[in-house]
Parts: sequence; C-alpha cells; structure tokens
Amino acid sequence: MVQFFSISDKLGGAEQIMLNLGKSTSKAASICFYKEQTNAIWESSGFKVYYCDNNFLKFLKFCLYNKFSYVFSSHLILNALLGLFRCLNILNTKKLICRESTTVFNRYSGIKLYKYKIAYKLGYFKIDLLITQTDEMRGLLLSSLPYLTKRKIKIVTIPNLFEYPNKRIEPISFEFPYIVTAGRLIYEKGFDILINAFNIFEKKHPKFKLIILGEGEQRSMLETLINELDLKTKVLLPGFSKDVYEYFRGAHLCVVSSRTEGFPNVLLQMMSQNNNIVSTICAGGIQDLKGLFTTQINSVTKLEKTIELCLDSDNSKNRELFDNELKSRNIQSYISKIECFLDEK
Repeated sequence: MVQFFSISDKLGGAEQIMLNLGKSTSKAASICFYKEQTNAIWESSGFKVYYCDNNFLKFLKFCLYNKFSYVFSSHLILNALLGLFRCLNILNTKKLICRESTTVFNRYSGIKLYKYKIAYKLGYFKIDLLITQTDEMRGLLLSSLPYLTKRKIKIVTIPNLFEYPNKRIEPISFEFPYIVTAGRLIYEKGFDILINAFNIFEKKHPKFKLIILGEGEQRSMLETLINELDLKTKVLLPGFSKDVYEYFRGAHLCVVSSRTEGFPNVLLQMMSQNNNIVSTICAGGIQDLKGLFTTQINSVTKLEKTIELCLDSDNSKNRELFDNELKSRNIQSYISKIECFLDEK
C-alpha cells in the first residue's frame, strides 16, 4: 500500500496527481495531511485520511509508529522532512518516492530561497526516486544542487499524468463569448499580464469577456487593476470552481499566462476540452506540445497578439494532437515508469 503525504488537502496540481494515483490502487490508499481538514474530497474518493492539524508532534508520531511499503510525497519541505526522518530511523518505509512540485530556483529569491536550499541540504537523503516534471526542471535542480548526485538519489523525469473526467462534460454557456483561465491568484500565475493583454484585445473585440477562476492573495490587487482599466463588467473573478472543465469546454479560448511553473496541470485540463489554447512558455516542454499557441512570459503585447492569432486560426486538427498527448500521460503509464525506475540498479 502507498502512503501519501501532503501539506494541505486542497486540490492543487500536486494533490490532484496524488488523488488520481490513490484512486488507481487496488487497495484503499492512505494520506497524511500536515494541516487541518478543509474538505471531504479525499474520504469520498476512498482514502484513509489522517490530519495533523498543524501539529508537528502529531506528524512525528504518525511517521514513527507506522511502517510503510511505499511513501510518496510531492512538496519540497515534506520531501526534506521525510528524507531526514528516514535517516534518523523515524520513517520506516521500503521505498521513498518524492516529486518536485515546482522549481524554486527561478521562482524565489532572498531569504525564502535560502530556506529552501537549507531544506534540500538537510533533508534530501535516502530518497529512492526523485521525480521531476520536465528535463529542464531536472537540469536546473542538478546544476543548482550538484551534491545531490553524490547522495545516490535517482533523479528522473516523468511528465505529469492526466486522466480524463469520468463524466460527460457539458459546456457552460453565457450570452457572451469568453476567454478563460484558472489557478491560484498569485504573482506567479501572471494574471495581471493577462488582464492588461485583455484590455488591448477587448477594445477590438468588445463582446468578449475574460473569466479568471480561482482564489488567492492577489485578489484585491487584481480587482484594483480591473477597476483602473474600467473592465469591471468585462473581467470576472467568480472564485474557486469545481467545474473548471465546463468553463474550459464552453470558452472560445483557454489561456495559461504564468510567469513560472513546474508544469501547469491546468494546461492539460484545458487541452482535454478545447482546441484553442494559448500558453506562455512558463515551464520546460510546453514549446514541444503540438497544437499550442505559445508566447514568452511577461509580455502584455505578445500575449495579446498570440490570443488574436489563435482565435483567427483553424484549430480543428488540434483535437487529435491533444488527445494523443494526453493519452500518453495516463495513470498506468505513470505508475509503470515509477516501477521501472525503482527496479533499475
């Protein structure tokens, strides 16, 4: 049985991968969350769930008094803690599998980056398999922390998995055409860039609206920007939605505007529902995905022009291209790659 570990039970990209992996196991999966409970998604999906309620002692005892066959974690700090615990014989597991959820070296700086580097230094030991999402992520990790190779940690690239929704998706329809994006309202997602690009686009296409799905610390800043640009009726911030697929299917275009990502899982979700996709090259491998319209990060004008180009193009052939890519990322393929790398000597 696989024991998953996560900071929070909220469904970010890393948590969605663990949710899909857990649901694919023949036995009920187990997951330990460091923070308190915020939803019932995991129990309803068949997981045995343990919450530490932000209590380090509870987390420590959970690791100390249980034995595991496989442990899977996808958060840098948890990876470091579990690696350290295994060195100290606090964590008893046959295999420790960790995944890098983001690239901290081009996302953070100063004290925050220093803290992450300390976590790598102190905790990345006795990890049997360390998964990076792209070859670029792996290369940056090794060039930034070359000592990891001396610790005999097997570092491999396995592209993010994707599973199609298990229900029929009906598009959300509005009385207006719309462009949609989704993600936490944080600086890294580049929603300020997208809003400024839409401000240019909307002057030429006044019937369109922009919908940004998600919540986060930059909500007030984005609302201020929207008001300053007089886009209050044109840019909508409805908050978090469980029905992003319906929005993606009904949109005239889906866009990823991020400044930096490990790899945006939302991009795969968009590709499953829509043929018109624009993305910044915010992560390695994006430029290699056939059918995408890509543009550089942090450029309002180039993002707007790419949106125009995508909408003006015939993208009907993208359905086959996107489906082929997504089918290559299924759960069984992901698990098989993990098993293959673990079996290698």
